[in-house]
Amino acid sequence: MNTPHKPQLQAHSSPFERLLSFTRGIIPGIKRKIQQKAINREWKYIVIHHSATKDSRTGRATEAIRRYHIEQKGWRDIGYHYLIEYLPDGLPTLRTGRGLSEIGAHVYIKDIDQPWYFNQNAIGICIVGDFDRARPPEDKLKFTAQLVRQLMWLCEIPKEDVIGHGEAHERKGSRLIRTCPGNLFNMDKFRALL
Repeated sequence: MNTPHKPQLQAHSSPFERLLSFTRGIIPGIKRKIQQKAINREWKYIVIHHSATKDSRTGRATEAIRRYHIEQKGWRDIGYHYLIEYLPDGLPTLRTGRGLSEIGAHVYIKDIDQPWYFNQNAIGICIVGDFDRARPPEDKLKFTAQLVRQLMWLCEIPKEDVIGHGEAHERKGSRLIRTCPGNLFNMDKFRALL
């Protein structure tokens, strides 16, 4: 299993990121205690998505997606665990969705035996943008890679299990094709950042 290096945090870090940064400097046994108390589940994958919408750079995309998931889809909350969007100052920022102790609602593969498999076993990260129409900006890729490295470290997820939404369908032998996180989002290039 690849052991990710321990990244430094940038501006706009969440309390979760600051906690991870702090815990890296103390006894390794603390990591397991944090996993058991804060996460309370064993994650096997990280699945990357795109919103398939333009990032308006207002800092309000996460709430719009949350409203859509609740009001249009009838879910109890947003389906992703984390979202990356631009703030008005042009910097990418991390938004939280569901807690890591909760299963997500971000990968449903209706033509397999366990359609909710990845929701039960994968952390869902959505990058706001339409990467079928434009390549993801480098700053968002690097910012997302920083978050993913921290989650890989905390949850002991190997690099090869960081996959795109479409790759989740492929891994389960689904005949349904998904371009998510977008035709112009290169998952191999993204994994190289990890």
